[in-house]
Amino acid sequence: GEAFAIFPSAELASRAVAELQRAEMGSRYIELFSSTYSEWHQACDRSSGGGAAARQPPRREFQAPFATGDPEKDRLIARIKEIQRSGEEAKTKWWTWCDTGGDQGCYDPKRYENLFLSDFITAYDDGEL
Repeated sequence: GEAFAIFPSAELASRAVAELQRAEMGSRYIELFSSTYSEWHQACDRSSGGGAAARQPPRREFQAPFATGDPEKDRLIARIKEIQRSGEEAKTKWWTWCDTGGDQGCYDPKRYENLFLSDFITAYDDGEL
């Protein structure tokens, strides 16, 4: 079987790999790999026929504010959150960016690749939106 685990920090994810890689569970063993939210969505779509319920973000109590394990992505996410908090117009610009170039209705920056995030920030900062 396949499972995705989201850790609240890169440190905990590294610790899980160090302690659990190749650990045995009954007659099976554990293999751990780093992945992205995009890969998680693809796996959800494959396993459940792509329904919206399958693509719901993980339960919030298991997530740190950013803690993707990628410092660059964490920086981009923090900047987008800052933009969104600056006002309704800025928030609407992010939503429009997501609806036109990303997953329509998906506004969580953690669920996008770094290039998508940085392109938005550049366009926003340059006044192109």
